[in-house]
Amino acid sequence: MGLTVSKNIGSAVARNRVKRRLRHILRDVQLQPAMDYVIIARKSIIDADHSTLLEWMERAVSELANV
Repeated sequence: MGLTVSKNIGSAVARNRVKRRLRHILRDVQLQPAMDYVIIARKSIIDADHSTLLEWMERAVSELANV
């Protein structure tokens, strides 16, 4: 799994916060062991709450599992 957060997100503090939040969310999502994941953070992640992030991530992983 790879995480990428560009400078468009904000300062180093904001980017690190986003990375921490994503890592925390990924602990609760069932990832397929045979797949590689690359997550690219967008600006909408800054204002999203925990439940929204979890919903987005679960939906994305389930869509990838069906491909």
